[in-house]
Amino acid sequence: MIKDKKTTRLLRRHRDWISDCLPVDNSLVAYDIYLSIMEKYCANERCTVKVLFESLPHSYTAVRSHYQRLLKSNWIQVIKSDEDGRVKYVTPTAKSIKAFDKFTEIFNGNHHA
Repeated sequence: MIKDKKTTRLLRRHRDWISDCLPVDNSLVAYDIYLSIMEKYCANERCTVKVLFESLPHSYTAVRSHYQRLLKSNWIQVIKSDEDGRVKYVTPTAKSIKAFDKFTEIFNGNHHA
């Protein structure tokens, strides 16, 4: 086993940042929703609500509950497709993007939490 204090410090900083800065309430469901949306956003890809729900390894009820909370607290937003009114895309809000940018600085060692 490789004992690396730097890795454990990074993991602890990551965990602390998640608890302090994201509305996850110690839930991997909320964190997975946030992470999935940010992955699509960073790849310049659109994510439909349907695809988001189907892609997560959690029950529909759990995803829906945390999804609704993220919407109400302005961490994510839903935008209707211009081409097809039945299609809805979920995207991060400015609040989510700001939190992600802060984490990126922390993770890259450019800023201290």
